Amino acid sequence: MASEEVEEFIRQNQLDNDSSRSLRNCPIEILRSVLDRGDLRGARNPSSAVMMRIRDAKASAGAPMSRPAAAAPLGVTDAEDPQLRMEIESFLIQNAIDDSASNALRACNNLVQRCVLGRGDLGGARNPSSALLTRIKDAKLMGLDPNAAAELPTGDNYMLGGCGASAAAGSGAYGGGLTYVKMRGLPFQASKEDVMHFFAHYQVASENVTLGINNEGRASGEAFVRFPQEMLAREAVRDRNRQRMEHRYIELFVMTASEVQRAKLPDAELVTTSSVPPPALQHLQPGYSAAQAAANAA
Repeated sequence: MASEEVEEFIRQNQLDNDSSRSLRNCPIEILRSVLDRGDLRGARNPSSAVMMRIRDAKASAGAPMSRPAAAAPLGVTDAEDPQLRMEIESFLIQNAIDDSASNALRACNNLVQRCVLGRGDLGGARNPSSALLTRIKDAKLMGLDPNAAAELPTGDNYMLGGCGASAAAGSGAYGGGLTYVKMRGLPFQASKEDVMHFFAHYQVASENVTLGINNEGRASGEAFVRFPQEMLAREAVRDRNRQRMEHRYIELFVMTASEVQRAKLPDAELVTTSSVPPPALQHLQPGYSAAQAAANAA
């Protein structure tokens, strides 16, 4: 497929930067499936609609949703994987990663590399190289580095962005368990697809989004998004808080277990999140200072 055809589709439908980048990075067969469905003139949010088309096309083709192949077990994570090496180099080029961060990713074992790549590109990050280093650190805190003292989470595995995480309450000592993020300030006409697009880099599924309704049965301008790990929820809040949806700034808050229960959200009984993150997640707090954390621990 000619790149001119893709660029013309992007221009005609006025796609935003994130969805344009996602479309350009698709394999030819996915591109063909998306474009063959026609233009997006009838869509209220063309960028959100094209992300849904990409998701549908990948599901129909049996392709992974920006997730790597299943990770190898500990002990064999450093076996040479030519396909993974190619994916890493492509990721580094596409995201304009600097030499220092690039070498840090290349030096990681396969489990950490797969987890980092599985969480999608870094197009929405203000500093992609810094964001990459944070992902590497987070993956190691989850126990994906065999040289670390942590253990891998156990239990039923949920997959978000390629990293395995137990959704059972209290599981995953470093990643935390099931956690909700509250969104405030949504346009009243916002849909689940709009929320999914807002969190595009976190691969949020429709069933994990609950739209708020007021006492009159109308949209309240709030939404509640379920993440399988507290670590990912806090990263999403840090990265996406006060970003725009249409013309409005969206405020994000990590919800405590009691707040989730009062809101009567799905799986509320599994949530154990408190207002203060565990020590391993404190670096995801807004305004976090490593020097201050060290002083507090002293």
